[in-house]
Amino acid sequence: MGMTRHVTELFVSPKITALTSCGATDVSKEFPLHPGWIAAFGLKSVFHNHIADDRRPVALQFLRRAQMGLREYTIGCQGLSEFVARGEHSAWDEYFSTLYHFEATVAQAYQAYEYARQALRGR
Repeated sequence: MGMTRHVTELFVSPKITALTSCGATDVSKEFPLHPGWIAAFGLKSVFHNHIADDRRPVALQFLRRAQMGLREYTIGCQGLSEFVARGEHSAWDEYFSTLYHFEATVAQAYQAYEYARQALRGR
């Protein structure tokens, strides 16, 4: 038996039981090639654009965080859509799992920004 609406809103998130749609836009459609950014960077670095040794790690770390951030966001959108479609708002594990993916997105975006900012400051 699931938790009541009151308990869910009290311990998980206020108004979660009123959630009826996923308002998160799937931005991965704006970057259709993002699943291959890291592989493409590696191949281009080896065979086409020889990036300076001191710049390669900066570019790779930025791309890694950007690609993984988009991946986490996509997973979060899918999870939230499934959570809403199921309508079972007492499924705390699914809610917190979905929330984690959005939190990981923010963390990856911040790390990409911060890494690039520090690298460009050192130029």
